[in-house]
Amino acid sequence: MGLQVEVAVCFFSELIQALDNPLKTKEEIARTFLAQDVTRQWEKKIASAQASIEVFTPYFDNSLVRLLAKPSLDPSKITIVTCFNEEWLLGFVAQLKAMKKLSDKGFRLMHIGGLHAKVLVVDKSWAAVGSQNFTGRGRLNKEASVRSPVCLADSKFLKTLEKWMSEATEIAPKTIIDLLGRVLDLKSEVKELLVKGRNAVRGAFEAARRRKEQEIRRKQAEASRLEKRRKERSRRARSNYTRARVVIRGGDVHAQLKSFYEQTRGYYSRRRYWSLVADRGQGLLDWQKRNEDDELESMHLETLNFFPIMRESDLRMAWGRISGKRITYVRFYVNMRSNQSERIKIGNFNCGYSIAFPKEPTSEENIKAQFWCIPDEKNPSKFGICTANIVFDGVSMRVLSTEFNDDDVYSFNQDVLRNFKAACARHLRDDKKTSALLMQLLQGNWRYDRLKLREKNIHEFFSFEGSQRFRISARESNGVPWLLVEDSL
Repeated sequence: MGLQVEVAVCFFSELIQALDNPLKTKEEIARTFLAQDVTRQWEKKIASAQASIEVFTPYFDNSLVRLLAKPSLDPSKITIVTCFNEEWLLGFVAQLKAMKKLSDKGFRLMHIGGLHAKVLVVDKSWAAVGSQNFTGRGRLNKEASVRSPVCLADSKFLKTLEKWMSEATEIAPKTIIDLLGRVLDLKSEVKELLVKGRNAVRGAFEAARRRKEQEIRRKQAEASRLEKRRKERSRRARSNYTRARVVIRGGDVHAQLKSFYEQTRGYYSRRRYWSLVADRGQGLLDWQKRNEDDELESMHLETLNFFPIMRESDLRMAWGRISGKRITYVRFYVNMRSNQSERIKIGNFNCGYSIAFPKEPTSEENIKAQFWCIPDEKNPSKFGICTANIVFDGVSMRVLSTEFNDDDVYSFNQDVLRNFKAACARHLRDDKKTSALLMQLLQGNWRYDRLKLREKNIHEFFSFEGSQRFRISARESNGVPWLLVEDSL
């Protein structure tokens, strides 16, 4: 590789100097820079050779023999410099056969280690340098070459090639004959080994291709399954009004995500925030609820409190702070561990809990609940944490998986832990109990100061892809009011 770099630097530095007077026409440029098979250009220059022909190439076959059959020069004036490597020649019999033919014609064959350049020099004044090998395969590849537009006699480029020539050693005809004879004797074995090697490589690539196709099909099937499940969940979440026991007075609310600049002491700052704002004349707090006689009664949500909201498109959930016309704050996590009045009962155990909604859309659960036993009221530390991954589709809740973490139980009675686990398992196996329990936890009705939110973060609930117009409708589950947010065209 080092020799190729050296010759390229010399050649192109002198080419740039020669082009100080730029090529004037597109035709001259096209004759100098070639991105094509250059065999025809080689043939023309070789046919017009007057004094010498020199070929530098690590790879060649019978194509070079045919190429050098045309000049009328004395064979001793034609030199081929290559990299004579017995190891790879065993797998390239065509080059050995071509070397024998060239040697039989009286051409000089030279060897220099590390050669990778492909150069044709004619009469020590014209040269072509490029990536194309002097092989039949080289004519089919995508190659690029440059021909010298000026005479290179006495150039540093040709002096470098002459230096290589002086460092090269001549390849004796007997060496070629001996090596070719041995290779031909082992031809069947070598061919069998090459076939095995090629088949092994092809087999490995084919196996990789099949694995990739299987992985693509698996992902497509999984995506189709999840999309089908999502549509079914969305269909249930969009349950019609005949099933809904609550509605927003005046019908569904249409809203839009709008940006505002914060105002401080009468001045607008450069800090921008987003808010989901109902259209003119519509509000979010006045609802109507059907009583046992199927009559609509007035129902009013307390302003600036947090209620559950759900996105219909992906079932993402959060607590949204509802004001008369807008939602600006959302909360994705609540931890109840210190306030005794906010604990819940699971079996005979007083439990603290936390509720989290994944911020990013998930293919499975949209609620993660944790419960822990509080054995000592004076020290309300977590004990025996039960984590439940839950999906709520707008109609019912279902526990997908549960797990227990008892890392902090080393100092407590193991019997209590076993009883707590059993109580959680019994409770979470019953979908109705789970739904009632979770809706009890979700009702919250927390005020702004209870959740201690400081950032206006409704933008975290939306992806900002597609529509920024939404339709908001009222829902109720187990007595808990919540809002369904649907994309609107």
